[in-house]
Amino acid sequence: FSAGPGEPEYNIHAKRAPPPNDIIWENLACGGFQRFLRASFGYLVMAILLLLSIAATTATKDKLLSLSPEVSCPTITTDVKGALLQCEAVWPLNKADELGGDARDAVRGAMQQYLDQAPGAEDCSNFVYLRRFTYDIAQHAPFTPAPSDPNGDWGGGFITDGLADECAARVCFSCYCQSAGFMAWRNDKGDQDLRPFCDAYWEDQALFLSLTAMVLIVVLVVNQILLLASHAMGDFERFHTVTERDNAVAIKLGMALLFNTAVVPVLTYAYISELEDVPLLFSGTHEDTHAPWHDIVITAIVTSAIINALAFPLAYVGEVLFTKCWRCCCKGGAKTQHDLNELY
Repeated sequence: FSAGPGEPEYNIHAKRAPPPNDIIWENLACGGFQRFLRASFGYLVMAILLLLSIAATTATKDKLLSLSPEVSCPTITTDVKGALLQCEAVWPLNKADELGGDARDAVRGAMQQYLDQAPGAEDCSNFVYLRRFTYDIAQHAPFTPAPSDPNGDWGGGFITDGLADECAARVCFSCYCQSAGFMAWRNDKGDQDLRPFCDAYWEDQALFLSLTAMVLIVVLVVNQILLLASHAMGDFERFHTVTERDNAVAIKLGMALLFNTAVVPVLTYAYISELEDVPLLFSGTHEDTHAPWHDIVITAIVTSAIINALAFPLAYVGEVLFTKCWRCCCKGGAKTQHDLNELY
């Protein structure tokens, strides 16, 4: 339309107004730029929460790498033809258990020298692939360790130019204690005398479970905080309608939960040499999606998803139950109608 002949023309754009009960009237005075600043602040808060989750996951990952390398124990027994590592041929722990006494102490003492070098999963990554020991230990038979140096320090084992023998000892030690069983170690009954020899293995298992539980708890707590923060940010951004606010909350929360539950484990456990200098990320041990990656990363993602699927409904149910209990406890002390209204 135009104001009159010869005046410039203007276009009118009309759209259906939202229902009156959908409008948040007190927010109409908030302009677009102010809402942009408020939204930016909300995203910053969520980014900080996600960084805390990444830091916790990375710290846990680094600690897990100090534990024993994971190897499928049936692949390193003398019954497996062509096995690159046959534990009983190097450290005959089971045969020594049958003999008992000094023979057992001698074999365990010989292995303990290798264990004292404390190689972890990261140190042994070159010798373990797809839960199999990949270095041919048999070529170093008869497995005579190098003598100690003049200062009495470790001479390097029967492989003086690498950690393959120390890693093999750690693997054999883990499988021996695992096959003996937790209850046998805990009760220390029978003729195996597993304490204190297997203490380190079961302490590592307890630490592994504790760290895994800690990661899941951190993810769960951060997700709950993200839920509360997304609702708080929805009100803080001053949307003009309830529909806009709820849509924004759903989008923010969905993106944040997806990133925290599924993306963070992938980024922290992945190893990309070109990006290894990125703080907290891409410094893991997995260059591909092989079996160990699935054992750790996918297990963490699925477990977190299951916990979240249970935690969010239970949180709402808990809130409702708490509110009802609070009303039952406090309504008798309400002196005015205003006090009763506050309870509801």
